[in-house]
Amino acid sequence: ITPNDAISFYSDTIEGLLDIISSLTMASTHSRITGQLYAYEALMRKKEYTGRERAILSSVFCLDKFDEVFRKGYYSVLKAQDIYTHSFETYASPDQKLLLANKMHGNAVTEVANIHKIVEEKIGAESLGVEPSRWFDAITGVINILKEVEDAIAGDLSTVSQELWYGARLNLIMYAIIIFVSLLLTFFLSFSITQKITSQIRNLISTMNLLAGGDLGKRVAITSRDEIGRLGEVFNEMGQKIQDSAERERREANELKQQVDMIRKGVEKIATGD
Repeated sequence: ITPNDAISFYSDTIEGLLDIISSLTMASTHSRITGQLYAYEALMRKKEYTGRERAILSSVFCLDKFDEVFRKGYYSVLKAQDIYTHSFETYASPDQKLLLANKMHGNAVTEVANIHKIVEEKIGAESLGVEPSRWFDAITGVINILKEVEDAIAGDLSTVSQELWYGARLNLIMYAIIIFVSLLLTFFLSFSITQKITSQIRNLISTMNLLAGGDLGKRVAITSRDEIGRLGEVFNEMGQKIQDSAERERREANELKQQVDMIRKGVEKIATGD
């Protein structure tokens, strides 16, 4: 298998896996999670392009030549690393950026920088003079550093996710309690209102029966200012009018009876010769 075929196969496979993280980032609706995912994805892609750089220069040192094809691939992966480093610094938290900065020191990082300098100085030379194992060990050390930072960010993501999950669960319980209490209060309020209306209607019906039975002085007790209360007021006004009318008719009947009695007495006196 040629180096290019090997690099292409693994690059395509890893790219497909990294696309899963991209889909998670696009699916996130929480700003804190989204920012963490962007930083996580950027670092993993930086690590992936560092792995591609390892593969390219491993082939270069094995063949001991740095031709135009390898040179284009080399500078391409360096540019991609710079892009994803900038993306990481844009979305990562201050602690995460500090962690990466502190980790990018040491023998492995220094050795990789030295080998970069050798390669760039010997472009087109007949021999590069770098053992493949020297390069592989150095760049693998850098990849391991990136892996440590990646694991730390993954831990941060897990922590944030757990916090959000517990928060969402607590909110769900609180909302469920609020809804239950609201429904309970609604039931008791509806029951109370229904009982109040029913009691007022029963009082109205009872008073109407007494009024129909001849107790014209009976009135409804007004206990509210709503429509039922207004109905009771109208009923009381009607009862008062009926009572007033009955009393007026009784007075008129008494007056008529007195007049009839006077006439009857006068007729009796006339009949006796008066």
